[in-house]
Amino acid sequence: MQISSNNKVSQATKFFISLIGLMLLTLPLMALEGLPGLSYGMQLSEAGETLQNLGFVSSDEEGLGFRHPDNSQIQLITDSTAEFVAGWTVHIPLVNLDADAFEEEILAVLASFHGSEYDYDPTLREAWWRLDEYRFLSTWMAEDQGAYLIYYGDNRSRDHYED
Repeated sequence: MQISSNNKVSQATKFFISLIGLMLLTLPLMALEGLPGLSYGMQLSEAGETLQNLGFVSSDEEGLGFRHPDNSQIQLITDSTAEFVAGWTVHIPLVNLDADAFEEEILAVLASFHGSEYDYDPTLREAWWRLDEYRFLSTWMAEDQGAYLIYYGDNRSRDHYED
């Protein structure tokens, strides 16, 4: 994919790219830290504070869902104690955005953050990184190209074992 100089980048895209760039400058570039400033094993309360400092507000009673004024959403996944972060999903709506340009930019940012060794399936428009023995990052374009999803997971997490 190539970004055309004719593509218009919306405010939401500029916000996310700026946010990600700011985080890359201010956070240590550790493989087990992720976007947006969250990390595996982080205390749930600290994760909530981090997201609130980035403009997200809690969107559920459990304190696991967060929504940004631009309609982006983050869903935290807890460990078995419900005290620590075991994973999270970022949902970025692509309203009035060039999906190809956004995908190219976000993959470049993620590659600079987690390394350029990742797999990509152009048919499914899915990329995935193996972060360590158990943890992974998977990103994909929604089938209707209306959203982009980023999922930091842990294959030991209870969400993989629930019916």
